[in-house]
Amino acid sequence: RLIDNGILFQPNASSFGGFFKSARALKMLKRNMIHFIGSDCHNTSDRAPNMNVAHRTIIKKLGEVAAETFFNYGNELFLQNQI
Repeated sequence: RLIDNGILFQPNASSFGGFFKSARALKMLKRNMIHFIGSDCHNTSDRAPNMNVAHRTIIKKLGEVAAETFFNYGNELFLQNQI
């Protein structure tokens, strides 16, 4: 219902890091319920971005084409000023 009303979802990259968390995040991604992935990066030593974790997990579970499509989709929405 939230997505139907224009709400966009952005989990942190760490959501794709553990088995149980990544299973839920991947399920949401497959259902087009995730629009962006955030880094939750506060600095590069204590809270590193870890975007590579999310990217690798999506490639491993959904394939390289799906990963690239997803990461480019959010960028396109942003660049087209649709968000």
